[in-house]
Amino acid sequence: MLVVERPALQGALAEGTEVRHGVTVSAVDERGVTLADGERVVTDAVIGADGIGSVVREHVCPGALPLETGYTVIRGIADHDMERGEAFETWGRGELVGGAALPAGRSYWFYEAPSDLIDGRDPLAAVGAERWPAPTPAQLGATPPERVLVNPILRLDPLPAWTRGTVALLGDAAHAMEPNLGQGAAQAIEDAEALLAALRGGGELSDMLSAYAATRRRRARMFQRQSSRFARLALSTH
Repeated sequence: MLVVERPALQGALAEGTEVRHGVTVSAVDERGVTLADGERVVTDAVIGADGIGSVVREHVCPGALPLETGYTVIRGIADHDMERGEAFETWGRGELVGGAALPAGRSYWFYEAPSDLIDGRDPLAAVGAERWPAPTPAQLGATPPERVLVNPILRLDPLPAWTRGTVALLGDAAHAMEPNLGQGAAQAIEDAEALLAALRGGGELSDMLSAYAATRRRRARMFQRQSSRFARLALSTH
């Protein structure tokens, strides 16, 4: 398994593209977006690739809010070497750990458990190095606290629509799923490829965006469903 770190992926995607940092979109319509400071950005189309807390989704599907799963994930980057391409996952009773090799002698790890086992506790202590086989204890011992993230796991129910006129959703904004199949970013990249193919087909912008959504919705819904099913298996208490 080859793992691409998010900063490297974002750098590759941003190459040759104008990127503005430190701005927040507060409102969206078919003529563009309004930023939090009041600036108006007029566009031909709006593609909402703005994640599970999407502002764009509220315009496309008002009231479609993320759902709590009752689970939390702790993730970290360790100064611990694993063999190139190596990855693992270990299942416990209602919890799991896993990880994968990264370049330069580092590795990635994650721990998922019911949120009430993690809330308010030191993240590394919550994982419990002594409870897991190698390489988890070594990874935890080689992880600086500043390289640890703690996030509740959220998901979306399938949306009734991905587009509204010249506004469209992409990635987690459209189909956020539980992480247990490792398909969140992968499905966003598939969205982008399908969107590009639809735009190259020509025609009215709204029709091209609708064609993109029609191409992708069935497959994305399948992964949403299967990710949740697999999560219930992997996190079984039996």
